[in-house]
Amino acid sequence: MLLAFGLFTAFWGLDSFSIYILDEAKNAEAAREMWENASWFFPTFNGEPRYDKPPLHYFFFGIAYKLFGVNAFAARFFPALAGWVCGLLIFFRVRERFGEKEAGWAYVGLIASLQWGIQFRLAVPDPFLILFLTACILKLEAFFQDEQHPKKHLRLASVYLALAFLSKGPVALVLVAGTGLGYLLLQRKSPQSLWKRMLDPMSVLLFCGIALPWYFLVYYHYGGEWLSQFVFKHNISRFSQPMEGHGGPFYLPFLFALGGFFPASLFLFLPWRGRFRKLTSQPLLLISLVYIGITLCFFSLSSTKLPGYIAPAFPFMAVLLGWQVKGIKKLKGVFVTNLLIGVMLMAVPVVIFFGRDLQLLYLGEELSVPLFALLLAFVLGAFLWRQNPWRSFLSLALGYGVLRLLLFTEILPLLDRQNPVVLSMPYLETSEEVVYWGSFNPAFPLQLQKTIPAWVPDENSDAIIITDAKHLESFPAQFQEIFRAKDPFENKETVLIRQMPVLP
Repeated sequence: MLLAFGLFTAFWGLDSFSIYILDEAKNAEAAREMWENASWFFPTFNGEPRYDKPPLHYFFFGIAYKLFGVNAFAARFFPALAGWVCGLLIFFRVRERFGEKEAGWAYVGLIASLQWGIQFRLAVPDPFLILFLTACILKLEAFFQDEQHPKKHLRLASVYLALAFLSKGPVALVLVAGTGLGYLLLQRKSPQSLWKRMLDPMSVLLFCGIALPWYFLVYYHYGGEWLSQFVFKHNISRFSQPMEGHGGPFYLPFLFALGGFFPASLFLFLPWRGRFRKLTSQPLLLISLVYIGITLCFFSLSSTKLPGYIAPAFPFMAVLLGWQVKGIKKLKGVFVTNLLIGVMLMAVPVVIFFGRDLQLLYLGEELSVPLFALLLAFVLGAFLWRQNPWRSFLSLALGYGVLRLLLFTEILPLLDRQNPVVLSMPYLETSEEVVYWGSFNPAFPLQLQKTIPAWVPDENSDAIIITDAKHLESFPAQFQEIFRAKDPFENKETVLIRQMPVLP
């Protein structure tokens, strides 16, 4: 039942709001252009080179476009599937190592996480990075767990690592190499034979054979510009200095992890005597702990910090959550933790009820209070099961899963209707020619399913021109403003104008 509920929450309302935010719009449109132009080795956005990301997600998006058409559901289909499969990998491995009940709680922790749900509803490369990193680490765990240390696990791990490398680049290699090294260093007995066995030439060949050919073909066809921009600007520079204003103190990724894996994250900090000794007693626990630590520490050192960067740690935080079921009687503060989680869930319908004026202002209409009041049923279930702390948490976690669905199907669709791209479509869809001046919202090319050329004087006199309000003063001709709307998320204002004819 839990796995079915997870599948339901992964796909329900996948296209209930349009592709609008910057990263999602650029990735989804770049995939559309790659498949439309058969440009397999040089990604573009609106006809211009896109250096930000490797290609793997573009191929997944393209397959979905062929199956379902170019739309939001297609772009998000494989990310949603990746999230569900990732949860299955964790469920089955925890069940194999610890038991059915423990696996259920690990899976519940992922279902309850709001960020986990958001992460796998975006048409970006991160879902594929998280899936293949999770598969890679689990294969490394299988390699360490088996006393024979069979190389088949190591070789499969190298395949998954190569796919993660094709998803987002060198960061995958850093996280996996750091985890493997950290695990070996923490072993009380690490015979030299194990170190040597890890240096498997076939694994190296498999990684290189899968991960590197696309990069070589890019270099062969287009020279070193793409690789230079990708490696130095979008990886090294992003690590060494904040990009796009996304900096912060070193401890910020730890706060991201606490908030992103909420509410289950609260249980990971409850005191338990002898916890560390028990954590290091089994390979799955130790490698989970090392991987989480490497991920958080690496992004703490990075100058650019974003909530999504630490999401690869969530599956293994779920492993630790599931394992804690065995020692529930030794944990202190479980009742208080459930109480805090329940109060926060109970507060949602209250805020919805008293925030109706703000809803009219920002969403255009009121949310359904009775619909959100259903969350109180899960709080009631937690109260009735208060003598059984894990059943109580199960009720609350499912409530947070339902809250996640309500966010995607009730709140975001209303907010989406207020975005300037959706509001301006009646003007643009009836225009034969659309161009831009200065800059524009990156969701426009995907919404129109075509690239948008720059405005050229005397050539686009009848075209509708998309621009930002800040560029109006620099427009070198008289114009008529036909549409204006503010971005609901950023301090930007989309404006549609038409050049006025020059009088003789």
